[in-house]
Amino acid sequence: VELEGGRQLLGSAAPIEVRAAEEQRVNFTMVPTRVFKVSGRVIDANGQPVRQGMAMLMPRSGGFAMGPGGFSSIQNGKFEIRGVVPGSYYVMAGVRDEDIQTGRRDVDVADSDIDNVSLNLSEGTEIHGSLRFVGFNGTKPEVMNVMLAPKRSGMFFGAASGSTKPDGTFVLKGVMAEDYVTSISNLPADTFVKSVRVGGDETVTTGFNGAKGTTMEIVIS
Repeated sequence: VELEGGRQLLGSAAPIEVRAAEEQRVNFTMVPTRVFKVSGRVIDANGQPVRQGMAMLMPRSGGFAMGPGGFSSIQNGKFEIRGVVPGSYYVMAGVRDEDIQTGRRDVDVADSDIDNVSLNLSEGTEIHGSLRFVGFNGTKPEVMNVMLAPKRSGMFFGAASGSTKPDGTFVLKGVMAEDYVTSISNLPADTFVKSVRVGGDETVTTGFNGAKGTTMEIVIS
């Protein structure tokens, strides 16, 4: 709910327990909060203003920005996100043409608008990988999908995926300098991901940072 003068009513969140067929009465205490604007320019990997794309604002603690803002289209290199409550955020922007380009920058909103934020997009890096089976004698899928998901809660840009070729090789494009977890889809029944080595390091349980490796070896057992 937005009030006159750019103020906004926000509720404080708390967990509640609701059992089956039970009604739970909930009371909200609302307080007026001033909101601000975050705006700036987005430059692509070739040094040109982004003609069309998407920008978004996300709290650095995780989740999504509250308020009517949070998202903005990019038109002719410019974006403007309104309805931002004070806090620490990062601004992300991305375009999906022939190649995915993304960028991120930290911003702190205190008691005024944040203007002239400059975001420079990058195509990221490529990870070349291979997938093989060990100790499995069943029928192997013709194609398996390897997916990288950013660890940051609510991260919209930065995911990467690729499909295996008949020889088990794959390529992941647009990998950013973010912390990722790896997942595999279309696994045969009764198999599991035994190992995911990135740049020679085992990451199956810890994940990895996209800036630390350009090779990936996956073992399914």
